[in-house]
Amino acid sequence: MLGLPKTLLLTVGQGIPHVLLGILGLAYAPAGHAGVLIPSAMIAVSTIGGWFFLRDRPEKAVLIGIFIIMVGATLSGWQSMSESGGQAWLGDLLFIAAGALWGIYTIASRAWDVDAFQATALVSVISMLLYLPLYFIWGTPGILSAPVSEIVFQSLFQGVFAAILALLFYTKAVTVLGATRGSIFGGLVPCIASVLAIFVLSEVPSLIEVAGMVLASGGMIYIFGFRK
Repeated sequence: MLGLPKTLLLTVGQGIPHVLLGILGLAYAPAGHAGVLIPSAMIAVSTIGGWFFLRDRPEKAVLIGIFIIMVGATLSGWQSMSESGGQAWLGDLLFIAAGALWGIYTIASRAWDVDAFQATALVSVISMLLYLPLYFIWGTPGILSAPVSEIVFQSLFQGVFAAILALLFYTKAVTVLGATRGSIFGGLVPCIASVLAIFVLSEVPSLIEVAGMVLASGGMIYIFGFRK
């Protein structure tokens, strides 16, 4: 059974501190930076941390695949990464910190063999208890005046799919595959974002972004053994 210290560490890694760092970073840098830097930092921390703390030394093929995935993730968000200035560096640092926390969660959940349902429930509830009082005391509760349709949409998208189901599936994947192999799915974040942008925002990716998606997907296929 998880005690309070372990529960708090898991909450820091994938709960409200992780989320706030990512949201704060968006005030300084484009979302495209987040799509590249957060998963890349998570993969790096998970791989290095798993190596040192879990004695899970990755095979050469896994290291090669991770490198390919991170190159692909960078190319997928290349346009956004190259078209910014000002204080974008500050947002980038916040994104890297958010990704590092995600990596810490990955290592901790594997080290403690955390049950996916238990971790999801604890992280969600503790995050709510920590954030709600601060939100209503010092924030601007726009939710009280928001349209019902918007509240329902955000509750389903952010509350159910992004917060609960994503965390549940990810924790289970780490438990089954290990910290290093479980973390590599984060490399598909910028690729999936680029694909969704075609249908949702009518944004056609450039050739370099398409090359990045192909590389990231190929790196995952290579790691999971579909190679000669």
